[in-house]
Amino acid sequence: MHIVLLHTLRAGWLPPEVARLTKWGASTASLFFILSGFILTYAYAAPGGGLRVPAREFLRRRLVRLYPAAIVCHLIALPLVWSSYGPVERWLRAAATAGGVQAFWPAFANSFDSPAWSLSYLALGYLLLPSVLRRTAQWTPRRLLGGIAVLWAAMLAPAAAFVIAQPANPLWRTALFTFPLVRLPEFLFGVLLARLLLAREWPRLPAWVAPAAAGALAATLVLTPAVLFPMNHNGLWAPLHAVLLWALAVGSAGWMHRILGAAPSRRLGEASLAIYLLHVPLYAWMLYLAGDVAGWGSIPSAAFYALYLTLVVVLGMALDRALERLTRRHRRPASAPALAPADLRAAQVRPALP
Repeated sequence: MHIVLLHTLRAGWLPPEVARLTKWGASTASLFFILSGFILTYAYAAPGGGLRVPAREFLRRRLVRLYPAAIVCHLIALPLVWSSYGPVERWLRAAATAGGVQAFWPAFANSFDSPAWSLSYLALGYLLLPSVLRRTAQWTPRRLLGGIAVLWAAMLAPAAAFVIAQPANPLWRTALFTFPLVRLPEFLFGVLLARLLLAREWPRLPAWVAPAAAGALAATLVLTPAVLFPMNHNGLWAPLHAVLLWALAVGSAGWMHRILGAAPSRRLGEASLAIYLLHVPLYAWMLYLAGDVAGWGSIPSAAFYALYLTLVVVLGMALDRALERLTRRHRRPASAPALAPADLRAAQVRPALP
């Protein structure tokens, strides 16, 4: 939902410090990428290395989970943007997007449903995950920590080079933000973080650590100097993201655990991919049909935006349910009960997360 606000909230009346809570929210995408590697490792890593399911089965599950939702949202966006592309370009974009590789060519990264560029990057992470898990199966906690530090440096190096060079061509900025090889260290950071979590028994953290990490992340959105925006976008605060995930995984139960574990939050979590993929095409269609929303005045435009937020959640949940029914025979079995990391090590199993 933070990324939804980043892409759609245009409230010029907000104080600049408050507006930065959304305008600089792209760092939340970095958290999303780290979380992806973290959760998949936590769910699928076998005790002796590699995956607990065959690699082909793992990749099939990922394809069934991601591809139908992406194609539906690309088709929703297509009528709005098709005529803006040249006669040959539109078909090249369509082919790259249908193959899920549009982000490997920066000029095509934001084709049709623009947020779906991230699926090119995630697909690369999924393809590499079986090999990465095999190669890191015997790593010690110290070596895992060293790998995490190296990956953080790898996240920041391209962004730092961009800040120093300040290239004029806007494609360099697009490449920095969307090129899969540039963003891959964030996914791998999450993989090694989960490996570290499962490597041994860790002491439980106090309940206040997770809210403190979330508050610190909010402060970074307001206080980070503007010159560091590219680094903020590409993993500058990955250590804080790691603290937040770690505290939620092994922290004592607190109010954040209760909120995130409640049934409505779990349902939103299940639909989060559909909401993420739907939010830009839906907003574009609403603006297209409504006309000049900015000229409506503050109260009507606020009501319009509240309607949009309601629709994106409701329709995202409906889309997720519909696609789940259509693809049910290809999906995983029912989830096993979630276990604590110590129980996972003892039983040598993982919860069958989607």
